[in-house]
Amino acid sequence: MALNISRLLNHGQNVDRFIDNLEVAPHRKEAIQDAAKIIKIHLRQAIPVWLAHNLEAEAKVIPRFMTQGSFAYNTANEPCHFPLQEVDRDIGIYLPVTHWEENTRSPKHAAKTYFRMVEEAMRPLSEEKGWTLSRKERCVRVLLNHGSSAHIDLPLYAAPLKDFETITETVAKSRTASMSIVLDSAFSEQEWDNLDSIVLACENGEWSKSDPREVIRWFRQCRTRLGDERLVRVCRYLKAWRDHHWKTGGPSSILLMVSACQTLENIIDLPSRDDLMLKAVCAELPQQLRGNVCERRISNGENLNRMPEPERVHASSLAARLSHTLNMVMDRMNLHEKEQANLSLCSAFGERLPFLPHEIEQCNQQASIIRQQPAKVVPAPQVPKTHAG
Repeated sequence: MALNISRLLNHGQNVDRFIDNLEVAPHRKEAIQDAAKIIKIHLRQAIPVWLAHNLEAEAKVIPRFMTQGSFAYNTANEPCHFPLQEVDRDIGIYLPVTHWEENTRSPKHAAKTYFRMVEEAMRPLSEEKGWTLSRKERCVRVLLNHGSSAHIDLPLYAAPLKDFETITETVAKSRTASMSIVLDSAFSEQEWDNLDSIVLACENGEWSKSDPREVIRWFRQCRTRLGDERLVRVCRYLKAWRDHHWKTGGPSSILLMVSACQTLENIIDLPSRDDLMLKAVCAELPQQLRGNVCERRISNGENLNRMPEPERVHASSLAARLSHTLNMVMDRMNLHEKEQANLSLCSAFGERLPFLPHEIEQCNQQASIIRQQPAKVVPAPQVPKTHAG
């Protein structure tokens, strides 16, 4: 016999399940949403004024915004370890490449000016609201403070006019609407002719190729093929596992997402239960975290596993322990051991996974068998420096 732990993860009645306990607290979500709205309204007015005053540019260019990252998908999880972990929302700021070409002397000067512009435009608002500004390698960060345990990142993009005109802010209608990825493909000597696609300004003056729409399309396609909301929940379970074991750092969200999708693409008949899907993903995770992970549809074959070797070994070891726990609980324990089974799962995922042993059910062993296609042989990729969210 085997155990079915799906009701601990999802589909509960009257009692919060794992997925419920991962929801961002309402007051935190409201603080982020309110701040995002205020920031966009403010920058729509402040950026054209700054450009006109400092670059003598015509004040007709209005920035465009696009929410990116897990918050736009509603896959953001509540932090596990306060205050080291925070909820973050990414709001991309877009201006046309032609504007920078006409008003700055070089791409490097433009990238540095972009950072200075956003910092100076945001400073009065931040002082008024009691927020803190900080400069990161690829964004300006706004710490919302006031006990919110949240921040908003403002990555800065330049887009060809044809792309700029299509960029619109969207509101997620489901749990998955957009996700961002940053791919570092810096030019040694950048010229304006190089910037023929959407690029991200870096604090060091370089521009990195980065089009978040690629990931939007990729993940939507994965949802269609791989279980829709079940896929989203599995990604959130993996992020919760990471946040339980790593107060900072650990495998990136995009690495966990791509690893999950690539495993599920090799399953012939996708299971209808969250626990079986999670178990299948975790079976392959140790090997994936130990090596290089590439997804040509979004990263052009670049490696998404940025962890150095010692961290890879550690992450792979923890993933192997997680897979062992799921196998032991689901395949080798009986119903009279359900309390121990629940305790083992709580140890693996943290206290946000509820202790509800009466919700664990017995099922037929045959129902737990997952048929997989033979593993695809993937040639060893080139491994340039890569940055992904």
